[in-house]
Amino acid sequence: MALEVPDIDMGAALVRHGPGVAVLPAFAVARATGPHVLDVHGTVPRWSTRPGASSTRRPSSALRALLDLVDLQVMAL
Repeated sequence: MALEVPDIDMGAALVRHGPGVAVLPAFAVARATGPHVLDVHGTVPRWSTRPGASSTRRPSSALRALLDLVDLQVMAL
């Protein structure tokens, strides 16, 4: 199961209190107590990102501009 969290500290807390793993930046791990930390060296992480927006509200002009930029980048691939 995958879970998206609203902030880095919550990701660390979920790992600390349950069976799970997370890829976190070093500054977040330094603040967390409890999780077992493994350094990852010699690899390049690869993942995809997807924009999301409310289905019940009209997108703001800022969001529309961001989505237009995303479309341009995807088309350029």
